[in-house]
Amino acid sequence: MGTPFENYDELIKFFPDESFVRRKVDRLKAIAPDIQMLRQLQILDLGCGSEDSKDAFIEDVKIFSPWYCRLAHAAGADVLGIDIADNRGEDFRSERRDLLQPGSLDDLPSESFDAVNNDGFTVSDESFYVGLAGQSPTALRMALRQCSLWKRLNILDHSMEIAQEQLQKINQRIRNDVSRLLRDGGLYSNMELIYRKIDGGLVLQKERLI
Repeated sequence: MGTPFENYDELIKFFPDESFVRRKVDRLKAIAPDIQMLRQLQILDLGCGSEDSKDAFIEDVKIFSPWYCRLAHAAGADVLGIDIADNRGEDFRSERRDLLQPGSLDDLPSESFDAVNNDGFTVSDESFYVGLAGQSPTALRMALRQCSLWKRLNILDHSMEIAQEQLQKINQRIRNDVSRLLRDGGLYSNMELIYRKIDGGLVLQKERLI
């Protein structure tokens, strides 16, 4: 059976009318412009968020709920959400894993996903936010709000050189995992950037997300 929703506008009506929900819908549109395409996709969401998620910088913790997975599931996609926090009770498939740990994704079959979403667990070196973080302490805090990994590493208590070295190692490991898990032609949405897997590698696309 297909999704009961004819388009994304209908999907949005079943969820809170919030900017962060509409932003997640935009991420789904990037991998499936037609909502009917979603039910054919197997999607992995890294650092999907949870009702248990908390943030020292942002009071409205609702934005850290697993909206991407909820929306994708409601639209008919086969989505797996992975987070260090608990998502039992959600309708979508979820697993608790600590993505900071090497090998945390090793048991997932290679080339088993059509799309991978990473909306702030790690940030690519090519991202706007990486450049922003190096400009000033205020700018770093702005970037931290966008990246859960940076917060977990307590970067504000480290020198930028040490923090950057940690980030690069983890970012590269996650990219390697994504390259293995994506089917050829699959899409990887990492913050505002979109990559397509071509000949085994992740190739940056011209399109940008907000």
